[in-house]
Amino acid sequence: MDAVHQLSENPKVRLMVGTGGMGMVNALLRSGKKCVGAGAGNPPVIVDETADVELAARKIYEGASFDNNILCFAEKEVFAVQDVYDGLLFSLRKQGAHLITPEQTRKLTEIVLKAQPGDGYEVNKDWVGQDATRILDAIGLQGDPKCRLVICEVDANHPFVT
Repeated sequence: MDAVHQLSENPKVRLMVGTGGMGMVNALLRSGKKCVGAGAGNPPVIVDETADVELAARKIYEGASFDNNILCFAEKEVFAVQDVYDGLLFSLRKQGAHLITPEQTRKLTEIVLKAQPGDGYEVNKDWVGQDATRILDAIGLQGDPKCRLVICEVDANHPFVT
């Protein structure tokens, strides 16, 4: 917040961009500068037929696997149009991402999310920032120590998306 305040007072700064909680967004809006603000994390990636699919896969892998995906600006979910879907999935796996099965995805959902009354879920904070190998071990797979990213295929209504 101190940095936002300092930047907002600097006459050389014309545009501010930030992501985080509502406190951050409100600080940006109060800055008096043009701003782009987003709430807390989970930014989606959309890959369409105009994409360089191999480059997109490499950048998604690098971003989503950096620092165990803790940072709020890292890729959390990917939406791919049908024309590039298979190529993107292939390229993500080529980068080193481990694709889990629907049954393994169900197990993972039960571990990393806590069901709330109604249809809601809450993140199980014990799993935030854990290594991909620990996640694979938890769903019954021997985790490759070099694995940095676990991926799964879900529909648009799955709690990992919503």
